[in-house]
Amino acid sequence: MNPSFSQRLRRIERTHDRINRNGGKVTIGKDGLIIVKPKMPKLVRSPIRSLVLTAFLIFSAKVAIYQALGQEAYLAKLAELAQGNGFDRTAAFFMQLEPATLWASAQINTLSQWISAVT
Repeated sequence: MNPSFSQRLRRIERTHDRINRNGGKVTIGKDGLIIVKPKMPKLVRSPIRSLVLTAFLIFSAKVAIYQALGQEAYLAKLAELAQGNGFDRTAAFFMQLEPATLWASAQINTLSQWISAVT
């Protein structure tokens, strides 16, 4: 077999495999020829990705609330939540200050001071 023919055949077989796996999009060319092009594969949604995104959003909200209220008011609200019902106590547990929250808050303070100095 001719090397260029075998390469072309391999390319066609790969294209057919992709069409069979992911489906194809049918178009009609300017010359009236029907062309089937493979669709892009759908991204697989991982549950781990969703959990990490949820944790990041909760952490970001916690840092934003801490920034908005300040340390004293945040700790007062946290103590108030700790005295509440089951959901409030659970929220208080997750909203406790830890080094990562304090570090992120410090970074935001530094950034906002730098922006204020520049403008």
